[in-house]
Amino acid sequence: MVASHLLATVTPLQLPEDDGDEHPVEVTLSNFIEQLLSPNGGKGSPFCRATICSISLGQADIDLFKIIVLVVTLDNVKYHVHIRHPKDEESLWYHFTTFLWSYHGLLQDTVVIYRPGKMQGAAWEALDIDFTAELPDNDIVALQNILSAALHLRDLRNNYWWSFWLNENWHWPISFVKAMMKCAGETVRVHLQCDEEPLQIDKWEQTNILLRDKVDGWKDAEGRIYGNRVKDDVLFLLLSARARFLIWPIILISSILHIYYHF
Repeated sequence: MVASHLLATVTPLQLPEDDGDEHPVEVTLSNFIEQLLSPNGGKGSPFCRATICSISLGQADIDLFKIIVLVVTLDNVKYHVHIRHPKDEESLWYHFTTFLWSYHGLLQDTVVIYRPGKMQGAAWEALDIDFTAELPDNDIVALQNILSAALHLRDLRNNYWWSFWLNENWHWPISFVKAMMKCAGETVRVHLQCDEEPLQIDKWEQTNILLRDKVDGWKDAEGRIYGNRVKDDVLFLLLSARARFLIWPIILISSILHIYYHF
């Protein structure tokens, strides 16, 4: 009941009024998800039907963070939805440790919405773009609007612990971008780096193979599929999955306590 009340009273997401770049809209990523999915002006707001034209994945100066930039259009007006880590370097230690008790990144990351202009140039100048995918302009609008992005983000948040601890090199931004591209359709234009010509790819399988070879962490985006071979799953869990950082200390402490109380 408390959660429903909070979602029902979330303030609808505001958009930049002009392209002056003086006052971009900035919210935390968790609030961004709640604002778009709340019944109070969220799902019914015009911005929810904004079509996603392209998705860019890159890195900032600190390469531990992946940056996502969605370019969307609403009524022929273009907006940049820029998902990034907090600017305040003093808070980064907190950002690193939040995975112990919350949705790491999804809690601390922020969303900045701005129109094309000076801020766009400044924001993109500091990024090292891995690739940009131009989504097709087709009739499957429901699969590539900003509401679908919020739904994917909510699914990532709900399954965060499973994905984070039971997989190796899994990062939610890459997983999000892959999910959005997979749902958008088969034909996309992929622009690798800033100095290469866009590649038109007609099959999702080809796109997936290309980015798996070019983008670090892409092959881990959907996580390891458990349940095929029990022995291999156990070995992966103990030797490769992030959960090993929890499992081995527990085994060590248990062994020490066992020896201490039995000898």
